[in-house]
Amino acid sequence: MDWQIYKKRYHLFIASLNASGILTSVSSVIFKDFPDNLPPNIRKTVGFGLEQIILAAKNAGILNKSQVETFDKRSGKFEDSETISIYSEIIGPYLFLKASEFAAKKRFNWEKLAISQQLIMIFTFFDAFFSDSIRSICKIKPEFLRRDKPISWRDVLEQGDFDKIQQQLIEAYVFELGWKDIEERLKTLEKEINLRLDIIEDDIKFLHYAEQIRNILVHSGGRVTPEFLRRVGSFAKGFKIGDYVNIESNFLRKLNSLITNIGGELYLKVSTKFFGISKSDARNFFVTSKYKPNI
Repeated sequence: MDWQIYKKRYHLFIASLNASGILTSVSSVIFKDFPDNLPPNIRKTVGFGLEQIILAAKNAGILNKSQVETFDKRSGKFEDSETISIYSEIIGPYLFLKASEFAAKKRFNWEKLAISQQLIMIFTFFDAFFSDSIRSICKIKPEFLRRDKPISWRDVLEQGDFDKIQQQLIEAYVFELGWKDIEERLKTLEKEINLRLDIIEDDIKFLHYAEQIRNILVHSGGRVTPEFLRRVGSFAKGFKIGDYVNIESNFLRKLNSLITNIGGELYLKVSTKFFGISKSDARNFFVTSKYKPNI
């Protein structure tokens, strides 16, 4: 990967972060008073999606008799605003499995879902750019791949030449790093590749906490697990197993800003140290972010 391609990957990373933020902001506006003020041109899509979810709930035997009768009566009329409104009253308790803290709510919290999805994608975009950075480094400096690990004769023969073998080793290294959390990856970057990013300790702690939230969003639907409590330490104060972690918009803005800056510093240091690009030239394409909380 040459520097022009690496630079494009960095800009894709930045663009993806911002696009995800725009998507969250727009969806939060559209769904703020859901289903009131829902744009006419998306009612059919929204109504159809709700109908499919409620159909699954009906087939699972979760809906009561009255809800089933209402659903059957409205089925297929998902472009109608009144139908969407009725669907939304049925769907909220179902999606939350009638958890006690949500049982009284008549509406599904769409903003909460949008924020959760953006948090997950922030880490996904960073993971991809971090992996591209490691690939670039190892391609330029393959000596970082030196390990006392065996490789089978079969693998050597199947790859056919040294370049393909080297690429396989790079991908194996990237995959291995991918199992570590960001804090561990940054330590590995410093220890094994002698590349240190200047991040203050408080930001590292915040990043670790946010990543653990990402993990429970992916693996337990946002509910606190014993592993989450063990990993987040003092951040776990007030949480009990089974609680839902509430993510505020300012938390998300801070995370997005922090990831933008960490990715930017990684881009600058890889560009200057390994591609030999001058700091001034690299900075011409550099993006930074300052966290500004909503008041």
